Amino acid sequence: MANQDTVNADNKQEDQQWLKTIETCIEEQQDELDVNSQAAYYEAVRDMLLHQGDSDEAISQAIERCYDHYINSIDVENSRYEEDGIEGPHKYHVTNILRSIAAIAFELVYDLPYLDPKNEILSRFLIQMAKNVPPKFRQEGADTSRDFDGIQNAARDSWERFHVDSFNLEKERPDAQQMAEVWLNVTALIAKLFQEDPALLARYGGLWMSCDLLKAFEENTKGDITKHILKQAQILAVANYIIIAGDAFAKIIANKRRAQNYEISAEKWKNWTSKLQEMADAVDEDTRWNLKERLQKAHDKMVKMQEVL
Repeated sequence: MANQDTVNADNKQEDQQWLKTIETCIEEQQDELDVNSQAAYYEAVRDMLLHQGDSDEAISQAIERCYDHYINSIDVENSRYEEDGIEGPHKYHVTNILRSIAAIAFELVYDLPYLDPKNEILSRFLIQMAKNVPPKFRQEGADTSRDFDGIQNAARDSWERFHVDSFNLEKERPDAQQMAEVWLNVTALIAKLFQEDPALLARYGGLWMSCDLLKAFEENTKGDITKHILKQAQILAVANYIIIAGDAFAKIIANKRRAQNYEISAEKWKNWTSKLQEMADAVDEDTRWNLKERLQKAHDKMVKMQEVL
């Protein structure tokens, strides 16, 4: 409850930051040609997140606005060529629009705590954009295997850039709080995408999760979970993977070859589960981010996931 209260208390300040980011991006994009401008996408996302009514309706409206803008901008640009009797060079590409939308989502999620309702709306919006591609994009014989490349690229860029365990987990630093929260927000969005459909991240989602598990429990174990904020963020991120995307991850590692590729075995998993319990026992009830409860919840789910190994 304390964690949710903190999220609510910070909402006004966080809202100002994400909204400021959007307004700045809209202003920067105004001079771009329609076919290149992202302004309409930012405006659609802004209005969706500010919407006070039904979130499903707001998400649907934002999706429609984004696809309509993309299609219209392509048509307008092509018409300029067609007036001269030349076939327009631009085609409808799912990859292109999803790349733009995913980049916006991962940019804004930095400022939206992963437990904030706006963060959830943003993740649902991105997922439904990918799942509800208009028929106009689906030309006969079209190759759909690369549709989600833009989402994968945006996710990979954020995953690589904001890793907290790329830094000394024991060192106190003035930007530690911000670094930790951005990492938690980014990894939670990755987990939500993976849980919805691993194909959204191709082979990378499971690889990233297994990599972070290995780092947390074997390769980068320095830091005191009871006091070092970057250490807490490192462990909470992998706990959130399990809580949010454990079901999808279990299906992946149930494949013995895939589990071996991810360097996961029944023995390792059991050891990691025990280590997570030790950490859950070590932290106090009032530790930031409701850490104790979430580590315990992740531990309990890891116990159940042992059955697939």
